[in-house]
Amino acid sequence: MIALAHFILFFGFALALVALYICIQAVKHSKAIFARPYLVILSGITFIIFIHVLEAFLKAVLSGEAYDATFRTPFLYLIILLVPVRLFIAAKAVEVGLLLKQKKPGKWIYAFPAATFILFIIFVLILNFPSELKLKIDITFIYSIHLISMGALIYTGFQFLRASDCTTKDNFKYFRMLGAVLIIFATGNLIFRTLNYPYHRIHEDLQMLGLAIFDVVLMSSQIFLLKNIFSTKHIPEEAAGDIEAVFEKYQITSREKEIIKLICEGKTNKEIAEQLFISPVTVRDHSSNIYRKTEVKNRTQLAALFRKYY
Repeated sequence: MIALAHFILFFGFALALVALYICIQAVKHSKAIFARPYLVILSGITFIIFIHVLEAFLKAVLSGEAYDATFRTPFLYLIILLVPVRLFIAAKAVEVGLLLKQKKPGKWIYAFPAATFILFIIFVLILNFPSELKLKIDITFIYSIHLISMGALIYTGFQFLRASDCTTKDNFKYFRMLGAVLIIFATGNLIFRTLNYPYHRIHEDLQMLGLAIFDVVLMSSQIFLLKNIFSTKHIPEEAAGDIEAVFEKYQITSREKEIIKLICEGKTNKEIAEQLFISPVTVRDHSSNIYRKTEVKNRTQLAALFRKYY
């Protein structure tokens, strides 16, 4: 079982690197408002998988006694390093969820994770407690941090399920699929952590196998879904360099030109409505007409189509 768990974990890490590359390209070439914070989420998850892969590699090449004597304690200390990573993932997940709701996230999204990390430092690293009580405190904090990070991903998943205003009807299915995957991944992780709280009720090898499978499911789906969500429609060669020729080709009206420009600037429907003194519903109707005329699926693809002109 342990050999299978290691293989699946290594495969999951390879998929994570591919998904990370796709998301990096999306940040470079698209104006999607949630692309950059989503890249941070993927980067954080990939880093966590890397730590697990490194641990699995050492367990594979060393005997059990050699690993326990040399590396088990250092890897326990790595949990401290993963604490701010998981909390930062939580903050960025909330940010993505708010952006999908077309709400501007404030600095407050970092307040709760920061406060949690400070409490972790105080109670786990600074204060001294009797050994039995300290063990319970340490385990409770680790479980709570998992709960915060996975809960934030579940929240983001539900926002992807409801993100009809951020995409067209045809492309909404990819948003829904991405949301479902995030919910399944986070819920599965929480189930494993809950079954093991406060003491390990699942064998370590079985836990590694289960988490590795969730990693593979998450990252393989990310590759497929992100490629569809961030896919671009290229501007014809003859129209390049002349935005008016492109507008004429697609029969874009004056109001639609204004909306395209603001979409390329990363504005939400609400912000566009306020700037143009129209209702968000009107903005959504104009956006749908633009998508239909230009044959794109969402504002991400629309921004990719016109970004070189703004």
